[in-house]
Amino acid sequence: MNCKIDGCDRDAMYQKQQVCQKHYFRKMRYGSYELVKPQYKVGHSCGYIQVREPSHILANSRGYVYEHRFVYYEQVSKEINSCDMCGISIGWGDAHIDHIDHNRKNNNPSNLRPLCNGCNTWRDRDSTKDGQQFTYEGKTQNAGAWAKEDSVEVCRNTILRRRNMGMSDEDALFSKKITHNKKKIKEITENS
Repeated sequence: MNCKIDGCDRDAMYQKQQVCQKHYFRKMRYGSYELVKPQYKVGHSCGYIQVREPSHILANSRGYVYEHRFVYYEQVSKEINSCDMCGISIGWGDAHIDHIDHNRKNNNPSNLRPLCNGCNTWRDRDSTKDGQQFTYEGKTQNAGAWAKEDSVEVCRNTILRRRNMGMSDEDALFSKKITHNKKKIKEITENS
């Protein structure tokens, strides 16, 4: 038995629907046996816009690129070297293109900037109101903000853990990093 779709001479693999595999999956995908041409611009569930550019270097497996990434790549810079907020080294593989005005549909090049994951996630947090506060030389911030300071060599979680162990704010922020150095840890525990 052949596929019931006019012009198709393939065998009907799905007897109940009387269609070939190509038309069966087309119906599953698009809700119709007719070939649906992909739209150039589509909305994303998170509020972003995607453009169909299958040959673009930033395209996903379906041939779409987030419009803000496409605009930044084509109109601002094909290379990303560092985060605009903290200066950490990043590239297209780990860069977030941030909308400065928070409007995900405003893809004007002047509204876009490259950020690292941490800065993109934490950029709007008030460092004086979020979580446990640490004060050193009159400056009060949370652990995440202190961890971004050049003078602090440990991460946010280490600062919080040190505070929970009873260390002072200064020691929690500026004590030497001993993580993953078993020899130093052993010396410290033997001398205690």
